[in-house]
Amino acid sequence: MRTRQNRIAFHLNDREMDNFDRAVKKSGLNYSTYIRYLINNRIPQERPPREYFEILHELRAIGRNINEIAFVANATGNIDATKYDENYKEVLRLILKTIDEREMPKEVI
Repeated sequence: MRTRQNRIAFHLNDREMDNFDRAVKKSGLNYSTYIRYLINNRIPQERPPREYFEILHELRAIGRNINEIAFVANATGNIDATKYDENYKEVLRLILKTIDEREMPKEVI
């Protein structure tokens, strides 16, 4: 069932529509989502380049590797598992911070 039941129609001139189209395409969102962000005092961010997603993929792989090393180290006692766990958590924190800065809409103050 549809959760948004209210519909709004409005008119734009050619220049406004061109600006709106450009902004929506840069964000990678659809028109409705873009406007909902604006209504909720958030400015949608431009869609990150493909390389950004490739870097995130690599960082996640590194994080998984660190986690596996920490697991083995903890089981065998050969490596300081606490140190590796801290590194793993730091990589995850950086990934989440990067995602938040690039993808999440900015709040209007």
